[in-house]
Amino acid sequence: MFFDYRFDSLTQLSEKFLDLLSSKNLDDPFVKNWIIVQNKEMQQWVTLQEAKNNSISANNEFIFPAEFLWKLYRLNIPELPKYLPSDRIPLQWTIFEALNEDHVLLGKIVRENSTDQKLLLQLSKTISDVFDLYQVYRPELLRKWEHGLLVYNTKHEKWQAELWRNLSTKWKSEKDVITRVDAFNDLCSWLKNDSFPYKKVPDNIWIVSLPQFSKPFSETISLLSQHKQIHNFGYSFGRSDNNKDALLFKDKLLKSHYDNVEVLSTSLITSKADVK
Repeated sequence: MFFDYRFDSLTQLSEKFLDLLSSKNLDDPFVKNWIIVQNKEMQQWVTLQEAKNNSISANNEFIFPAEFLWKLYRLNIPELPKYLPSDRIPLQWTIFEALNEDHVLLGKIVRENSTDQKLLLQLSKTISDVFDLYQVYRPELLRKWEHGLLVYNTKHEKWQAELWRNLSTKWKSEKDVITRVDAFNDLCSWLKNDSFPYKKVPDNIWIVSLPQFSKPFSETISLLSQHKQIHNFGYSFGRSDNNKDALLFKDKLLKSHYDNVEVLSTSLITSKADVK
């Protein structure tokens, strides 16, 4: 079951969250609370609010959205290494080596005589940052590239797709190497086919004031909600049901929160999850 709570203020949100958290803890006080937050600052804020409300804050496990997929994946395959070649820092050095070895590909990205190692390392870092975001927010794009397909068919997409295919081929030639794209596909398959160890997951999972839902995160949460209770605490911002107001809302600074609701709603509908 997916429970969606919307509030006009952070104070209202925290009060409802802490009330529900306390009531659920009575069921089994020894089970850790899985609380998904955006960053360390929100983690500290939630901890302070709970300590202020209950005189103590304990037995909470805070999880960032990017970590959540891997946490679930490792429940099924615990031997997976903590650090992977597709992580941002290792990825930077793999790209650096690939561009040093493939001057034809490098020539498609920069001028052919631009082989300064310091500049090449900076370029590799920039590409690594972009590929890292693709793995989080656009895994379907990377999967298409791996199958030789293009989405935009532009000059820049072509060299990015070629570079990603080279990296993917290299990783697949090595034993037990997996990317976040592979992990997401495997996890969705486990969740859909009931081959996931649900007993290792708490009955209640809490999402607190998350400003952005990536599509992979939304789909994972939606599938998981068919077996566990997912509690999402977000903002309403006085959004109107009027179509004209909704269109105007998209142009405001709060557009990310509007998109957040749209992405989540689509995933919930697709997975046929129960929503309250």
